[in-house]
Amino acid sequence: MAREKKPIGVRPVEEEVFREQEIFRLEKDAKAVKVLKERVEVRPAPEARLEVPEVPEMDAKRSHEPGVEVLYEGEAALFNSDELEWGRTAAARRPLPWGWFALLGLLLVGAVVWSVTRMVDAEQEVEAVQHQAEIKVSEDEATDQEIERSLVQMERVVRSFCLAKSVDEMAGMVRHPERVRPLMERYYAENPLEPLGFQRQRGFQGAMLGTANNFWVVRVVVGNGKTKVLLVEEDGDRFLVDWETVVTYQPMNWDSYARDRPKGTTLDFRVSAKPDNLFSHEFVNQEKWSCYLLTAPAREEFLWGYAAKNGEADTILRALLRNNTGSHKPVSVILRLGLPQEMRSLRGVIIEKVLSSRWAYVVPPDAKP
Repeated sequence: MAREKKPIGVRPVEEEVFREQEIFRLEKDAKAVKVLKERVEVRPAPEARLEVPEVPEMDAKRSHEPGVEVLYEGEAALFNSDELEWGRTAAARRPLPWGWFALLGLLLVGAVVWSVTRMVDAEQEVEAVQHQAEIKVSEDEATDQEIERSLVQMERVVRSFCLAKSVDEMAGMVRHPERVRPLMERYYAENPLEPLGFQRQRGFQGAMLGTANNFWVVRVVVGNGKTKVLLVEEDGDRFLVDWETVVTYQPMNWDSYARDRPKGTTLDFRVSAKPDNLFSHEFVNQEKWSCYLLTAPAREEFLWGYAAKNGEADTILRALLRNNTGSHKPVSVILRLGLPQEMRSLRGVIIEKVLSSRWAYVVPPDAKP
């Protein structure tokens, strides 16, 4: 049972409880001290008494009665605890916005859709790559088959060329047949035609000659067991042998040309050239001429060729020598050589033009031999 609260007030008390004290008072201007007894009441006035509320029976059992300050402290504590709960109650009762759930759901759906799309795209890319790879493999297989057929055809042409017994048989398998056939007839009129023979093809490799057609260097073991090198041009679906390099064609025997020196002639020779320093007779002026030592394959004689200083032929030869590997190594070229009637030099010839930077004509020459 809660204690009944009663107001605190002041009520008069009519109790006659008091006590007496003796007070000794000194009289003023008294010569002698005289103690007088006087009766004085020391109890408080009735109006100054506090009215204490009656204590219920349950509260009377307390050993200690709390003071009034407890009432204030309790109210303050109650007040503070209520304040602390205000924010929590409001927060607990506030509903969570459904828009966030919708946004989160959209994000999840978007992520799933993106993942599925990427997977589909990846599968399509893989299929495309596989398709391209299959096409590439098919093309490579077709290319390999085509190359294999071409090599078989090239070997068949080389074999037929080596076994040919007449100009007519060879004429259909050589490069530039219109220009070369007369050369073949002239050459075999002086040198009886003997078939090279064919044992086997030792190998081949591509030759980069700067043209649209492909060139192949083919090594063949001929009838006498020696290895012969053939230059073969792939012209479309045909393979043609460079006959001029097979026989190292010269318009005239080089040794005879060097000894006889037919003046008034202009001939194209396959020679090896390297710089030299012999200046004599009409070529004594080093500011006007450049000197080159000329030799021919499988021949003993040599000549000195003179090109106009810094002219076209001289410029080409110097460039070829600079790009050649090895110190003082000669270059293999086709030169147009002239022997004027008034030539006084015993071994000198004039280099009129560089026709080719190798012993084969990649492009047919611009003049007849």
